[in-house]
Amino acid sequence: EIYTLSLHDALPISDMGWAILGGKVLAAGDIDSLRLAIATKGASGLSTVANFKQAVASQSGDHIGFLYEDIRASLKVQADSMASIVAMGSGSSTESADAMVAAYRVLADLTPAWIAGDMKAVNGNVVIDSTQPKVDYQPTANRTSDLAAMAPSKTIALVDLHDLGKMLGSIKDKFAADPKLQPYVKQLDTALNLAGGFAGTVGWIGDAGFA
Repeated sequence: EIYTLSLHDALPISDMGWAILGGKVLAAGDIDSLRLAIATKGASGLSTVANFKQAVASQSGDHIGFLYEDIRASLKVQADSMASIVAMGSGSSTESADAMVAAYRVLADLTPAWIAGDMKAVNGNVVIDSTQPKVDYQPTANRTSDLAAMAPSKTIALVDLHDLGKMLGSIKDKFAADPKLQPYVKQLDTALNLAGGFAGTVGWIGDAGFA
């Protein structure tokens, strides 16, 4: 039996619900997905999805906990929902809303397709690993941090990111490639030009972090 929660009167989304499958699995989601899970009896579930298979393969051995999220699909669903709301409007305000939808879609393309993590018990310790597929704007060379030697010896935590300037430049180029976002990127460039342009303000940055 599927228990239904109707939200479409208040939000532009499908009816949601939950059901207990096989007497041991609590499933929740949209009604069509629940019906499909019941009808297929797990024969075409998440374990058959290519992204999930890649995520599982990225982890090794057994575990005591596992995490998986299709981040890109989640952002695209949000963008589609926003686009549906924008389509119901009219006037000049929809131009800004269209740009917001476009920005969400670019953000989705910049986001790793999935993220996976597992938790293992190893030699009396709890070890947590995470993996995600590389996206093209991320640095590819593994190296030690240039910042560690500059941090005080009493530092208790250090977080750093390599080649930040290059990453920001690649991300800006992605947004600038969308016609709906080009005017906003040009406004950003105009503002940055007052302080030496993109290269003079942030493009030069190598490693960045905080301690």
